[in-house]
Amino acid sequence: MRTRSRHWVKAMLIAAGIVSLAASGCAKTDPGQRDRVIENAPDPVGEARSVLQAYAAGGPMGSEASMFDDLTARVKAVDAAKAEVFATFAKEAMQSPEGLAERAKKALASF
Repeated sequence: MRTRSRHWVKAMLIAAGIVSLAASGCAKTDPGQRDRVIENAPDPVGEARSVLQAYAAGGPMGSEASMFDDLTARVKAVDAAKAEVFATFAKEAMQSPEGLAERAKKALASF
């Protein structure tokens, strides 16, 4: 009787293995189709707005000023009018950092 139960257990394990292998290979997907990773692209207008808000709150100009041209170009790809406002702010801020908070508030009004 013991040999019968051993054979039955082995048969069940083998059958379970075959079923699991078959099930894992039976996906109905196109072999040419690949998984796509969708990333949230950063919002350049939101970045520019954040920079302006920081300056409007009285923050000093820091190293982010070196990225103004790049940020302006990325904003321009989304909204040319806002890019022009940001470019004007950046140009004036780089020429003379005095009155930075007031300039930022003025630019934010156009955002």
